[in-house]
Amino acid sequence: MVVRDEEGFVLGGGGGFKEGGMSIEEAKCVTFEESIKVACKLQLKEHVLFDTDHVGLVNKLNNLVNDITIIGARIKDCATAFEFFNSAN
Repeated sequence: MVVRDEEGFVLGGGGGFKEGGMSIEEAKCVTFEESIKVACKLQLKEHVLFDTDHVGLVNKLNNLVNDITIIGARIKDCATAFEFFNSAN
């Protein structure tokens, strides 16, 4: 995960390992959750852009009302965290 400002300057980043097995979708969800936590810790309150290459997470984010899966519930929590920012995409 890499955090950049609007000019592309790197503000922070990191990586790590999680114990146990998980699906690709769950791994991408964990990364998404962690990126929101990092943005909050850096106190980024303006316009924040979260980028993922996992279309399943994007679809879940766009269809929050209809998703009743466990990953969907986690994505709903992420969407609720967007209220911390002025604008989040």
